[in-house]
Amino acid sequence: MDLDGPGRDVQVGRKSPYPEGFRKDAVALHRAAAAKRTYAAVAADLGFTAESLRTWVRQGRDTGRARGQCECG
Repeated sequence: MDLDGPGRDVQVGRKSPYPEGFRKDAVALHRAAAAKRTYAAVAADLGFTAESLRTWVRQGRDTGRARGQCECG
């Protein structure tokens, strides 16, 4: 295993700096906006990136599907 080769600085599976409760609240805030506010607008208000929020929303959907729940609509 080459620990000095390309990609040695890649952080895989790193823990989020945001607590789970914060992430859930951010997702709930985005959902409450009911498509009236973009990921970017909600994320900017809370001080993180739109991609982070998009990922958290997607993870929530994936978790719901795994449990047999539907978050349709």
